[in-house]
Amino acid sequence: MVSSHERRKVMRDFRREPACALALILKCVAGLLIIAGVALIGAQTDVSGDVATERLHAQRHHSALLAHDRRLYEERRARFESRQNAGGPVMWSSLSNPANAASAPRTEGPSEMLPRASD
Repeated sequence: MVSSHERRKVMRDFRREPACALALILKCVAGLLIIAGVALIGAQTDVSGDVATERLHAQRHHSALLAHDRRLYEERRARFESRQNAGGPVMWSSLSNPANAASAPRTEGPSEMLPRASD
């Protein structure tokens, strides 16, 4: 059983609850309106021109980088093949020594040969 004192306390607490519930509902509605407003502002922003311009710029930059990389690859391959054709096989040990790397490739000694680039 509930005593009269407990009953009065519960009744007093529940009398104030509708005001608290209303405040809670208003806070939730205000938060949802703020989120909806931010989403609406973001959806209305017209960035299609900016995005297209940036995408085009990125594609041009990417193609320029690829062309540069390809040119470097071809130059290095031609330089490597000219060394290989001029002085015999290029040895790993000759490339690891800075004194030998600048001069003609070394062919003597038990060293590993570099693999030939396949086209």
